[in-house]
Amino acid sequence: MSGNEKKEFGDYQTPLSFCIKVCEYIKNAVLEYSPEAVVEPTCGTGNFISAASTVFDCDKVYGLEINQKYVKEAQKKFPGANIIWGEYF
Repeated sequence: MSGNEKKEFGDYQTPLSFCIKVCEYIKNAVLEYSPEAVVEPTCGTGNFISAASTVFDCDKVYGLEINQKYVKEAQKKFPGANIIWGEYF
């Protein structure tokens, strides 16, 4: 994906360390339980999926991504997750 395409699609891969901090905050300050499933509608290469499945100790993980290259990368990282190529609009 070119620089202009990345800008058009709002492509930004959130660093894993920040994803972990966000998920830990949600778990400790917002939720009083761990969710049974994680749904990531813009999963990219899977950093939030990785953080959420670890922090929440969750087996059911679903991801959606518009960039097919990222889908393939995330599927390799998380073979147990249901990650599909598409968009939700």
